[in-house]
Amino acid sequence: MNNIESLLADIKTKVALEKVELIYEGYYYRQEQIRGAVYSCEYQGKPAILKIVDDERIMLELDAHKDFLAKNTSKKLRAPQIYQSEQISPSCTWILMEKIPEGQVFDFQYIEKNRAEFLEMYLEYRNNFPAQPSRQLTLAEYLPSNDFHTMRLARWADLGNTREYQDFLKDGKRIVDPAKLADLFSSSLKIINQVFRDRPMIWSKGNFWPNHLIKTAPDQYYLLDFGLTKMYPQGYELGAMLWACHLMSFHFNDPLETWLAGVESWKKDLTELAQKLNYPETEQLLRGCLLERAWGSIYADTLATDKPAQFKTKMMEYLIRLVEQLLK
Repeated sequence: MNNIESLLADIKTKVALEKVELIYEGYYYRQEQIRGAVYSCEYQGKPAILKIVDDERIMLELDAHKDFLAKNTSKKLRAPQIYQSEQISPSCTWILMEKIPEGQVFDFQYIEKNRAEFLEMYLEYRNNFPAQPSRQLTLAEYLPSNDFHTMRLARWADLGNTREYQDFLKDGKRIVDPAKLADLFSSSLKIINQVFRDRPMIWSKGNFWPNHLIKTAPDQYYLLDFGLTKMYPQGYELGAMLWACHLMSFHFNDPLETWLAGVESWKKDLTELAQKLNYPETEQLLRGCLLERAWGSIYADTLATDKPAQFKTKMMEYLIRLVEQLLK
């Protein structure tokens, strides 16, 4: 029995749940590192959703979810109501919430044809999300924007470095030229530092991603998953949207030039979105955002994972080409 299963057993002793069925398990880069699970169930005769999180990171989702419910004034965008919950530790929590009506998930296929609607709802979210933090900040959230990015990238680089070398010692093969990668990373860090040096940190949901937005009726949407809410550098979410909708959405099956054209298409639309948000120097901002996301993808989402070597090799080819273009 893993810890999530132990937590579920304990919750069942406190709350009368029926017909509990696993919907989804989340992992921390590798499948043996289960970080959370979502279950369908019945509570007091009503269909409900139980979410359990036991992460290595600080995850104060419950606080952020409650704060959004209390302060959101949007007539279009809402979040599931909470029935019962408990914050067990800074990294462990569970939330029993309403099961929202069936609807259209903003999956990758839907967004391909309805990107404007997705970006419009991002503006709706930004205009209605609490502007001030709902809790005391962590030490990292007090950092300037450029230092915040540097700290995170260093952590991901360490993850990727460790796994890549373990794989090399195991089979004697490398899927990347180490010297070239180090040179590109060093050059990218300089650009990221320049772009974000004077930008403010902003209280944000952090993960405005396709599978976290559900359309249940015309002009009626639900926002899910507040687990990554924290202070982020201005513009971070723009890069995160491109990462979720294109970099990590298995478009690596496309020819390289087609994939790069898709990046440029998203970059153009997100630059316009940044202008609507009155962010300064939007072209440079998107350049910095893309570099940050590209290196997160290289180190954490590729090198640090247990994906097959053939797939890693193709991901690295595409991502390194993107970095080279952004550095021109």
